[in-house]
Amino acid sequence: MGSRKHRWRLSFHRSRSRSPSSSPSPSTEPPPEFLCPLSSTLMADPVVVPSGHTFERTVIQACNDLHFVPPIISSQSSPLLLIPNSALASAISRWCELSGHPHPVPLPLDSAIALVRRLMAVDNGGPKSCSISSEDATPTPTPTATASAFSVSSSSSSEIVDETLDDPLEIEILNKIKDPRVSEQESGLISLRRATREGQERRISLCTRRLLAALRPMLVSRYESIQANAVAALVNLSLEAKNKVPVVRSGAVPALVDVLRCGHDEARDHAAGAIFSLAMEDENKAAIGVLGAVPPLIHLFCRSVEKDLARRDAGMAIYHLCLASSNRARVVRTPGAVRGLLGVAKEGGEIGKVAMRVIGVIAGAEEARTAMMDAGAVAVMVEMMKKGIDEEGCVVAMYGMSRGSGWRFRGLAREVGAEEVVERVVEKEGRTEMVKEMGRRVVKVMRGEMEMEVEMEMGRSVRSENGEWLGRKMMMGRRDLGSGGGELEVVNSAEF
Repeated sequence: MGSRKHRWRLSFHRSRSRSPSSSPSPSTEPPPEFLCPLSSTLMADPVVVPSGHTFERTVIQACNDLHFVPPIISSQSSPLLLIPNSALASAISRWCELSGHPHPVPLPLDSAIALVRRLMAVDNGGPKSCSISSEDATPTPTPTATASAFSVSSSSSSEIVDETLDDPLEIEILNKIKDPRVSEQESGLISLRRATREGQERRISLCTRRLLAALRPMLVSRYESIQANAVAALVNLSLEAKNKVPVVRSGAVPALVDVLRCGHDEARDHAAGAIFSLAMEDENKAAIGVLGAVPPLIHLFCRSVEKDLARRDAGMAIYHLCLASSNRARVVRTPGAVRGLLGVAKEGGEIGKVAMRVIGVIAGAEEARTAMMDAGAVAVMVEMMKKGIDEEGCVVAMYGMSRGSGWRFRGLAREVGAEEVVERVVEKEGRTEMVKEMGRRVVKVMRGEMEMEVEMEMGRSVRSENGEWLGRKMMMGRRDLGSGGGELEVVNSAEF
């Protein structure tokens, strides 16, 4: 019996090894969705553009640099924003492993520009279309071709740079950054960092697509000095309002997120400042959130061992990102974020105030209200007000939690004696009218009065002699609310 088992197992393994369908053949053609629509090669760094199409990163960047709109996009009415297609990149890598196909190599930007120039040149109608006939066009490389099939000679590459560059400093910096020697790269980045300190005009003139494209790989360099100087230079460039959107469109944010997660200490601190600066632009907020900046920012902000400046920048970045509603949910869903923010708020001082600004923004969202009350936020706010820590911020947070969750909020507030504390804080001299009004409304919710006010304003309720709340439908002959004299909870949607 044991012998039969051995023979059966041996036979089974042999049959599998002989099966042609057990794994893809090395000659298997890649699925069409793995190929860049323009280069027809396997994508090494696939990115999604606003139209929803996916391209090789450097190819679509070259199209943008040359003001060429690929025909499948039809028009480029939206700003160019490149979002990494991580799922597709993983699928391509897995397919290569199974099929024995070589993993794709990222196409150099210069080679991508040469490719796009050829696509533009074959079309008589100019860059509005890139339809290519087999007779006139340069043959498109097959999927098995390497990136070298698109390579251009060093002389032609330098000619392209000389035609388009007219700033001697930019040329010098680019040449150094692209030099394979680490010492030259470091020298170029130090020059860029110094130049971007000179003033507004210099920062704007150096924020070019070419320089940003060359700077991006430097952000994730394994050399500490190169990474720190690259991120610091990006911070300086991002100080100008005119530069904020181009920096995000250049694809710098994913690299900054990587720096936040696992970069060198100085570079990580600068990365928090860069994202803070970029997040101040409304057009950037949603994109930065989508690209995964929220969790590492929360982690940096809530760690008390970090430098105060880095924590402040991380906190302000979170605050500005939360001004976009989609990012509030990202903060709440980040594990430990709400409790972490409450812990930072209790620290007081400047960092604590930043945390309270974030809490005040997210408290109005339904998902955040629930998470905050689960984390004991009502008790924390009352404790802080008793100690005189950011009392106005606490009132704003209490107001946000009280909206739409009257029953639960009222119960938690009564447990910790919140009503008397809020009344005392609101009546202090120097309070703004907005804070006073928020505090009064919080007190009314704790007393159960806010529901009556809203119902009376809407003309949908009256009050009986014994104090029971009665809805209009009941007055029309519907059944009683119950013997307990219950209250009708009405969501207060007033906003200030």
